[in-house]
Amino acid sequence: MFKMKKILIVDDSKSYIHIFKSFLNLYFNDNISIYVAYNGTEAIHQFKENNPDLVLMDYHMPSMNGLEALKKIIEIKCDSMVIILSSDDSIRNKALKHGAIAFVPKRKRFSMIMDLINDCFNKNLEEIIIK
Repeated sequence: MFKMKKILIVDDSKSYIHIFKSFLNLYFNDNISIYVAYNGTEAIHQFKENNPDLVLMDYHMPSMNGLEALKKIIEIKCDSMVIILSSDDSIRNKALKHGAIAFVPKRKRFSMIMDLINDCFNKNLEEIIIK
């Protein structure tokens, strides 16, 4: 039986979330549950409540940034799959050090990000960490 995947999108930009949700639904033919949070504090709450398979998280957000939220999510569930998406390349190493499975600059094409998400769901973690 097919298990519907769950993704939590965390970003303070409503337009970015809307675009991302549209791409995810199109890519996965609506066979996906998508949860949304607009800052790190909401992300922690949504993570605890919905136990997503994957978290796509921006770095720069009000109330709690993506790196702080990442640390808390890893404390809750150490094998969580979290991808940090940011236009700030300077936090790449910090994100990976604190448990993100990947860092993706926001300027990358959505198709590349979707391929990365597909790798996560297929557990191709060696490929992900190298990217």
